[in-house]
Amino acid sequence: MIQIKQPGMKIALIHYRLLLKGGLETRLKNYIDYFTSRGDEVTVICTRFDPTLQIPDSTKILRVRLGIMPKIFRKWFFNYRLKHVMETNRFDFSLSLGRTSFQDAVLAPATHLGFMIATGKRHHSVSDRLRISLDKRAFGRSKMIFAASQMMKDEVIRLYQIDARKIHILYPPLNTGDFNSDQKHSQQDLKRNYGMDPGKLSFLFVSGSHKRKGLPLLLRIFSALDPARYELFIAGDQAKVNAFPNIHTVGFHTSLRELYTAADITIHPAVFEPFGQIISESLQCGTPVMVSENTGAKEIVTRDTGVVVTGFNVESWLREIENLDLTRFDIPSNFATSFHLTLEQHCEDMLLRASTF
Repeated sequence: MIQIKQPGMKIALIHYRLLLKGGLETRLKNYIDYFTSRGDEVTVICTRFDPTLQIPDSTKILRVRLGIMPKIFRKWFFNYRLKHVMETNRFDFSLSLGRTSFQDAVLAPATHLGFMIATGKRHHSVSDRLRISLDKRAFGRSKMIFAASQMMKDEVIRLYQIDARKIHILYPPLNTGDFNSDQKHSQQDLKRNYGMDPGKLSFLFVSGSHKRKGLPLLLRIFSALDPARYELFIAGDQAKVNAFPNIHTVGFHTSLRELYTAADITIHPAVFEPFGQIISESLQCGTPVMVSENTGAKEIVTRDTGVVVTGFNVESWLREIENLDLTRFDIPSNFATSFHLTLEQHCEDMLLRASTF
């Protein structure tokens, strides 16, 4: 049994890198802040570290030196070196955000086999084989797995033959300070600021991986829609959409909350999306969503908050979009807390489940 005590524990947070570059890295920083504020002694075990990153002074950084190692093997070697680190240090609870094998609990934000199947990739490169091997070791050796969604739990069971009893669903935490509906009363002003037409239904697509998240399908959908009634705004990586009068790119934005608030619908026709935090962020900002059935966050979408579309044919999506005129959404003010999405709820649930294992 994992011994979970009251505040004052020694906690190890394991991740390949400590810097602000992606979703998991942001979550790592949030974990550091939360456990430190709780009075725990936090040690971060990593190999890459940004010394300018603002973290609590009490945080201990334990760097795993990899030396000269080809990039393709670095995460494998990080896991290999981690064994000695964990054997020579004592922690009350250890959590890995990546694919390592010597901790109490590991996050399962995605699976590489699931990604390959969903994207139709059949050839296993050396990189693929290493990632799958790390997945198997991490899931097999950890005492507990925190899956990002039911979809991820099902994949870990089916693709890696892991006992369902040690897998718990823990949705990614939502920063309710950054994402909220405080600006909803200014939606029309925000629409004008971002070039959205108040007379059209404005859709927002947020993506850093266009093919996997469904942009090719979106382009086909909006090329078939009446440009006088519907428009699409793409935030994130640049996309070539010059030929479409009702499709616009806005690039990267530091204030996604304003974009979510300005839009009428956030749309996400992902081919493979283990969870999709843009869904919870949009809903927390008061904007309904339209997602594919391959999006893990569909589990938090109700009839009052959005639409889950079955299939990936253009006709199905056109039909659902045209039905939006008849739909009245009503996103509750307690959306985040009702699904245990706040950072505090997320971490409390994590510790509670770990204590009963």
